[in-house]
Amino acid sequence: MVQINFSYFFNDSKFLNWSTVTPILSIFRFSSNWPWLLSLFLVCFIARLKFYDLPALRQQNSELENMISIQESSLVQNETSPKILNNQNLAAQLPKFERLSHITKDLHTLVEESGLSLSDATFKPTTKIASYAIKKMDISVHLKGGYLPLKNVVATLLTNHEGLALDFLSAQRNRATDLITDFEIRFSFYYQDQQ
Repeated sequence: MVQINFSYFFNDSKFLNWSTVTPILSIFRFSSNWPWLLSLFLVCFIARLKFYDLPALRQQNSELENMISIQESSLVQNETSPKILNNQNLAAQLPKFERLSHITKDLHTLVEESGLSLSDATFKPTTKIASYAIKKMDISVHLKGGYLPLKNVVATLLTNHEGLALDFLSAQRNRATDLITDFEIRFSFYYQDQQ
């Protein structure tokens, strides 16, 4: 085992001279050199931020941005794509075929009350819609009269009757000054397939 006697180094003046060490130690006094110490601390702090903390925060921010963009795209997709209902729920929300007689009666009543004239109306059943338990009836109506009464008739029919949808509306006048307009309206009436 090796033993070193340090007293030899500290007692010998050629190895350690306290007169040369004292001025060096006086440089590190805090009271007189605090700006340099503060600058050193700030440099270390900035270096840590630049090389360690900021890259980690940038990485975390990019991950959060990716998550936000994924969430936004899923929200947009949910808003634009229709909600898929199963066949039974969709059919159960629609009226039965007997409701068509109420629609026809309301159409005649509203046309008479509004001062419009009904020239003809046709009803054409279509085939069953895909795999749903739903059928559709195409209704074509030709009317004459003013636009505002027609607008009220169509709005009332659509409000009061479930399963009724407006597919097409056309208005024609011979002259721009004519008050009487020829209207062609096509409705679709969706109802339950009871077979």
